[in-house]
Amino acid sequence: MNGKDQYSGLDLRTRKMLLGSFRVFFRHMPVKYHTFAYATKQFASLDELAGTMRRDLVNFLFDNLAELQSYDMAKVYYDNGQHSIAESLHRAVEYALSKDAVVYRSAQPSEYRLSQAADYICTMELTAIVGSAKRKWSQRKKPKNPRSVPNGSASSETPSSPRRQIPRANPATASSARAAA
Repeated sequence: MNGKDQYSGLDLRTRKMLLGSFRVFFRHMPVKYHTFAYATKQFASLDELAGTMRRDLVNFLFDNLAELQSYDMAKVYYDNGQHSIAESLHRAVEYALSKDAVVYRSAQPSEYRLSQAADYICTMELTAIVGSAKRKWSQRKKPKNPRSVPNGSASSETPSSPRRQIPRANPATASSARAAA
């Protein structure tokens, strides 16, 4: 609904109405989800990030194992958009669940409502994360005049204040949540 592909011919008002309708539809879906969010800057390498994702997924699966085992089959829908996420997802699921109880399906949002719901979840959760970070950033206290010194003389040194970084939108965030949905 971002104005691309099949939505390119629709005006903003119509797309907002469609998003609202999908939101209502989603609220009535019997879906549970857990979001995994990662700031890639916190990891020295993609391998370290992939290892963390795999560990978090395994822990999540073990924490919910009783419920997952109540189903005959677990279907994993992922669009294989990022290799490291796909590999982490496969390794975690195959480690925590029986290989015979898992089916992998390619997920194209246009083909599956559950995949569309996962995209919606990822978009809303990422928006909340970025919005929260921006609010924290804008609420930080700013010195009135960082160059002034109590005795009135000018200083070339500015007081050091901790810099907060706004987490950038990370494709791993959306894809990991999509995989868990």
